[in-house]
Amino acid sequence: MGDTVSFFDEKENGLRPGIVIEKNIKYVCLRDEKDPYRIWKVPYCFLNLANVNTDIHCQHREKLSKNHLKMGDCVGFNKDGRQISGVVTRLNYKTVSLITADGHRWRASYGCLYKIIDADLAKRVAELNLID
Repeated sequence: MGDTVSFFDEKENGLRPGIVIEKNIKYVCLRDEKDPYRIWKVPYCFLNLANVNTDIHCQHREKLSKNHLKMGDCVGFNKDGRQISGVVTRLNYKTVSLITADGHRWRASYGCLYKIIDADLAKRVAELNLID
């Protein structure tokens, strides 16, 4: 009780920090560190007690899939000869929803995307407060 652990959030496809508030036989109740008013009831198998790196890295030339991305990642794709880059806001079944720094929303299939490293892009999108 009171320990800080990380757990897997299916919606964001990544780990979230939480504080243990109650333990049950099958589940553990956690208070979300990012949103203290949110309580999570997760199975023990979703906990990452050893802080193991759980990111899945794709091989060179391998197409991206839902397992390779998480919300907040910077990605890009080509549209009619233009390069569009944005931040992932939602992981759909066949497509990714993303938003660009100028506020445009796009959906692209996983096969068209490539990961990019652009700290300025993520900061500009966060400043617009457009991520759901």
